[in-house]
Amino acid sequence: MLLRSLSSVLLFSAIQLSAQRLPEKVAADLRLAGFHENDLGDLVVKDNYSTAHNGVTHTFFRQRWQGIEVWNGDIAVHQLPNGEVVKLNNGAFTALEKRVNATLPVLTPETALSTVLAKTMPGTRTPPRIGVEDDGRTVLFETSAFAGEKVAVQLVYQPKDGSLRLAWNVNHFVPNGSHWWNVRVDAITGEELDRNDWVVNCGTA
Repeated sequence: MLLRSLSSVLLFSAIQLSAQRLPEKVAADLRLAGFHENDLGDLVVKDNYSTAHNGVTHTFFRQRWQGIEVWNGDIAVHQLPNGEVVKLNNGAFTALEKRVNATLPVLTPETALSTVLAKTMPGTRTPPRIGVEDDGRTVLFETSAFAGEKVAVQLVYQPKDGSLRLAWNVNHFVPNGSHWWNVRVDAITGEELDRNDWVVNCGTA
């Protein structure tokens, strides 16, 4: 099924692959653009692959603060086989320490999940927790009510009006195939901050 195949690719690309530093030339250019060492010191590679026809390597870094990922805070570096950078896409933020509002959540991941389910799948009971990843920053839940697809609640920073608000990203599939939600819920107040739908994204790609 096309939806499942595309979603599997998205899930794979969201897996933390390894810690890695930016190429020095890229880091130097970003520092000139106003980035501090703290802004670039906790990056993680989310995806890395090469294009067969030209050998260009594409590396996608995700910005983090104290181990917590910045939602869509990505730096994409595209390099020739000799290491030359041919393109740089930058969605990261400067002065992270001044933008973040908190490092510890008030809401539990269970509360965040139940808040989202009340809107996306009314009447669905909050499933039990079955595991944790990334030192507890991602919590996994039982999947039987979601067609066996992964249910994850991950601590992230959501950009909002120039700040970065600590949030839980609730990721779950709707069994009828109509939606695959990512919903950011403020981890302090419980307010919904943003949402996106993998089904819509896949359908319009």
